[in-house]
Formats: sequence, C-alpha cells, structure tokens
Amino acid sequence: EEAEDLAPDLLVGHSKGFHLAKRWKIPLIRVGFPIHDRFGGQRILHLGYRGAQSLLDRIVNAVLEKKQMDSPVGYGYLWWIFDGAWGQGPYEGAYTGMGAGGRYITVLSKLDLVAARSAK
Repeated sequence: EEAEDLAPDLLVGHSKGFHLAKRWKIPLIRVGFPIHDRFGGQRILHLGYRGAQSLLDRIVNAVLEKKQMDSPVGYGYLWWIFDGAWGQGPYEGAYTGMGAGGRYITVLSKLDLVAARSAK
C-alpha cells in the first residue's frame, strides 16, 4: 500500500513483482532471483561493470518504452505517426519527420497538405 501511494514510475525486482507492475501499469525491471517468466532470465548480467551497463540499459529502455506507449504519437519507419487521440480529424493518417536544427516535414493527408521547415 505504501509503495502504491508513492506512485512509482517503475519497479525493480524479480519476477514475483510482475503482479504489482501490472496493477500499477508500470514497467518491471527484472533483477535478482528468480526470473522465471523470461526466456534466458538466468543469463541476465547483474554484477560488475557489464552488469551495471546492462541494468542501466534495461532501465532506460523500459522508461522509453513506457513513454512511447503512453504517447499519442507513435513511431514507425523513421516517421512520427499521429495516432491515438491525436490521430483524429485533420490529423488522421498524418505523419512527420524531424531533423536537426528544427527542420521538419509534416504530411496531413486529410488536408492534402505538406508543411516543411528548413531551419530555425
């Protein structure tokens, strides 16, 4: 109960924490023992330099995945895709590509419109 009241962004623990992560709709970073709900769980590195690198990678990727899953904008084939709540009305089927220095190109198919910005 106390942990839930803190509204964590992620949970770090073994496989038995899955039910909490699912209930709270947050990622579970699996570490320790047992990891019985993942193929190859026994080979996940936890110790030393490589283990620390692996853990950091898993934490960052879990946060990125959660952010992507919660975002109304998706990503596919190197384009940002307007889906979810944003993919309605004139934004239905819309997509955009973003580059360095504020450059972008956006396609609004419903409006037969392409907008581009070459620099700031």
